[in-house]
Amino acid sequence: SEMCIRDRVSTQSTGDSFSPMQGDPGPELSGDRLRGLYELQAQNQQLQAELEVLQSRFHSATEQAARANAAKDGMERLVRAVSYTHLRAHETPEHLVCRLLLEKKKIKKS
Repeated sequence: SEMCIRDRVSTQSTGDSFSPMQGDPGPELSGDRLRGLYELQAQNQQLQAELEVLQSRFHSATEQAARANAAKDGMERLVRAVSYTHLRAHETPEHLVCRLLLEKKKIKKS
């Protein structure tokens, strides 16, 4: 009678076959296939580590950009446009003299 592949038991005495869990009815893994799985697992772990590094760099860059934007917003609040009338209201006598001299110079050129 034919046996189901899950019921087969390895007859190799070299130890190249492996059953993941004792009593597991799954197919046994040959040494080459098992080594391939271990290599894939190692590659997966390496990729996970690289992903963590990239995520850390991304979060760091995101935080830096947020801080830069906050600083820029703060500067925009400090350096905002004001009207000419507002500037004239805060004009010192020295500024007034300079402004009047410049206006006089413009009139002479016209």
